[in-house]
Amino acid sequence: TGELALNILTDPDTSFFNTGLLLSNQKDSANPAEIRLEKKRGLFNVGQNNDDIGRLQFMSNNAATPFPERITFAEIVATIGTAADTDEAGNLSLKVACSDGSTSALQTALLARGEGTANRVNINLGYGALSETDIAGALTVTGGSALIKATDASTGGRILIREGSSNGSNYVGFNAPASIGTSQSYQ
Repeated sequence: TGELALNILTDPDTSFFNTGLLLSNQKDSANPAEIRLEKKRGLFNVGQNNDDIGRLQFMSNNAATPFPERITFAEIVATIGTAADTDEAGNLSLKVACSDGSTSALQTALLARGEGTANRVNINLGYGALSETDIAGALTVTGGSALIKATDASTGGRILIREGSSNGSNYVGFNAPASIGTSQSYQ
């Protein structure tokens, strides 16, 4: 095992430079500079389902205590979803710290999951029932249907269309009942 660390112990003059790592490919403009994180289980061994391949962590010191502990505030993780002879699939997640009022924990904000056999990628956004996803501009659904699911198994989904924010926060809504005898479609 090993670690390569670049520690900046004093504040540099930041009028022209920021501390960090710069990789630049000026020789071959057709190919970018790369940072590659590889997972190997040993010589001639293959990766297995759910193996972490690489992790980028964004850390800082927590609260002003005599010896502040380091907290991971965000991280990007790549994992193996399916490791088969021909049906490989990967997962990529973006996690951020959120607090329940007493402690903080990393929660998945974005998860992209490749499917091993269905030739598709599933995306999950947000964590928990109170999370919000804001989209600037239009949301376009191409080649499929928009499916609104409720947060639990006994409640129907709903769509809320809010009035202008300068007028208040009222809405016009369309709620599906918890139980429907047969599917209905409106045109």
